[in-house]
Amino acid sequence: KRPFINWDVTEYELGGVTKKFLTNMPDNHKVSLNSHGWLYYKPTILLSKFTVITKDSAGATINTFEIDITGGATDIQFIPSSPASLNNIDNTNITVGAQPIIDSSVASYELYIVRLFLPAQVSETRTFVLEESCKYNTNTLIFQNNLGAFDSFTFYLGDMSMTEIERKDMKVNVDTVVGNDIVNSMNEREKVTYYTKKSETIKLMSDWISEEESNWLLELMSSPEIYLQEGNELTAVAKIKATNYTKKKVVRDKLFKIEVELELGYDDYRQRM
Repeated sequence: KRPFINWDVTEYELGGVTKKFLTNMPDNHKVSLNSHGWLYYKPTILLSKFTVITKDSAGATINTFEIDITGGATDIQFIPSSPASLNNIDNTNITVGAQPIIDSSVASYELYIVRLFLPAQVSETRTFVLEESCKYNTNTLIFQNNLGAFDSFTFYLGDMSMTEIERKDMKVNVDTVVGNDIVNSMNEREKVTYYTKKSETIKLMSDWISEEESNWLLELMSSPEIYLQEGNELTAVAKIKATNYTKKKVVRDKLFKIEVELELGYDDYRQRM
């Protein structure tokens, strides 16, 4: 396919500061304190740890954390990268520093991986920027990207839930005869609903995004596997209902947001007993 004409797997094989994580996500990625997310990578050497450097709003370093990495030298692996996932790391795996890694004093943080022998940085440095919504609840989508790994994106302008209801009815005889009398009961009716199916869709709205983010989010819109973060749990999404997506250009569109409508991956059924 066209995006993979110049594909070079060595760009993703960790071994230097230019080696990439398995994502096309732009740097300076916006995250909230409650959002989950991970970075996937392809090791070719034994790794010892990854480093997180937290900074305040002036860019000064607050703390440096070092977290143990376990696993082989060839399997695709992942590390926590968003605040809620980083803060779920057990203190026994943190060799420098202690929880919480990310708190409300952090404005941004950097993250990179270090090899085992002759310790040195063997991945690119990724920067994450903390942003919280002032008025709305946030929603994070976790989706399979074009490289087979999982990315996350947070929508800051709230959500709207819609439920489509499908009913099936039948007619019954309501003329109950007791002896020689016809008895009418309040709960009897000629039309009875015996089957109900509820299908939920959720509409999410992003904050302002960049042209680079707009290009990257095509991977979300076309992803075959998407999850909605609800608290610390993930809910499977059947699909994004949009059938087309226009990449935005700053020279033409100036400022822009995106809106997605999700169809959840399950239906709710009720049947008359």
